[in-house]
Amino acid sequence: MNKKLTAIVAGGFAAMASAAVLAPALVTYSDFTEKGTYALTDADKSVLIGIDNPDDYFLGVASQFSVFVEGDFKAEGSDCEGRLGAGGSANLGTSTPSYSVGAKLDEGDTTAKVVIGGNTLQHFEPNGINFVAPLDAEIETVIMNYMANGACKVYSGELFDFAEQFALLRERSTYLKGLPENTDLEISEFYNQQWTVKGTDKNLNVLNLSPEEYAIFTNEANYIELNVEIPEGSYLVINVPGTEIQLPETTVKVDYTDDNSPEIFMDENLPILYNLADAVQFKYGGSIQGSTLAPNADASGDEGGHVAGATIAKSFDGGIQFGYTTFNPPKNKLVLPSENVQTTTATKATTTVTTTAKTVTASNSVTTTKNGLVLPDGATATTTTKNGLVLPDGATTDTTVVTTTDDTGIGMETGTGTETGTGTSDTSDTSSTTADTSTTTSTTTDDLKATTTAPKNSSSVSESPKTGDAGISAMLLLMSSAVGVAFISRKKKNS
Repeated sequence: MNKKLTAIVAGGFAAMASAAVLAPALVTYSDFTEKGTYALTDADKSVLIGIDNPDDYFLGVASQFSVFVEGDFKAEGSDCEGRLGAGGSANLGTSTPSYSVGAKLDEGDTTAKVVIGGNTLQHFEPNGINFVAPLDAEIETVIMNYMANGACKVYSGELFDFAEQFALLRERSTYLKGLPENTDLEISEFYNQQWTVKGTDKNLNVLNLSPEEYAIFTNEANYIELNVEIPEGSYLVINVPGTEIQLPETTVKVDYTDDNSPEIFMDENLPILYNLADAVQFKYGGSIQGSTLAPNADASGDEGGHVAGATIAKSFDGGIQFGYTTFNPPKNKLVLPSENVQTTTATKATTTVTTTAKTVTASNSVTTTKNGLVLPDGATATTTTKNGLVLPDGATTDTTVVTTTDDTGIGMETGTGTETGTGTSDTSDTSSTTADTSTTTSTTTDDLKATTTAPKNSSSVSESPKTGDAGISAMLLLMSSAVGVAFISRKKKNS
């Protein structure tokens, strides 16, 4: 059955008439936009992105691109052997056509090799390329002419949201920056540009550069020879601090330590990521092996160097050559097994209890008693108690240290308590005298995660017994306050 169709194509597309529809794959009216480009449909997206679900990958959509920038991409000369994504415009070079993309990808690859979110697409060699650009983007005439001849395709629409993807990338970069180090770094005693990194984690190995190591890596050296020893299937993240960074030229060798026949190799697809979470600017100092994640940085690199890894940055302006490598670990590979283990830290808490006695003395005759017995004139009476019991004269209280044991079996001193008992001198006359006893408790605790448990302290306040009431006085003194021992117990929280 024959059917006529017409497609209006910018850049001098001729009308297509009397075309026979012989196969379902042939273009229909709805396949074209008003500009003559392909209308991007939901059915196209997974094919053009290259994966069904970007959320399965730690770096989302960026995991499928050799170059992925949030803003503009500008390059003179050289090329990108893999795929290129730019949230702004591309390519802002001056020569036409100038920039080759995807030369090292498999023949017949149907993914989008160039994706932009800005309003200008120009200066690319378009042969065999699938482009994606906004409908209102200004697309160079050369590219449209190639499309008219069936040599490339331009899709109009939004393949994914660049802003959303870079929000994810910033979150992931910050996450990696905060991970604890779990590798050993050996720097040669005789040649500080020779580094060996050893890690044993089967998923993610982390190296956090110290200020001294950072100085060697970025300032003192223009070259680093990096030897990596990690289990096969795992990854190495090197957290590089600083806001303005020049990455050194590197040669990387990877030795998989759990292989029965260890093989040291150098390749494009290295499981290594330089994480520049704080960088606002970075430059490739020469050829480098490994991928770079710098979602807040404007990147550059001079012509003559080669990047054997993915580049993720805020923007790019330079002439360095990009390889075909992507950095695409599954999401669960870049999560440390210890990530969900919560650590509980206990600190000491000190409880101090002080008992004071106030004595009111009348001006008449005075009789002093102790434990119900009348003492000679001029004598003083002091009674020391502990845990509610009267101690012998001259005895002193002590300090008790309570030790608790967590479920690891390790004992730890978790708190101290001081027991203090002060007896009260009973002074009375034939009229009336009152001994006023008060108890003041002061507790200081600086512990966010421990639980403090202190037994209640009992305190007894009564009127002083009158002269001669020996039995009542003895009973009241036996009921004097005893200060308990405060302690903290901590139990390790298991994940």
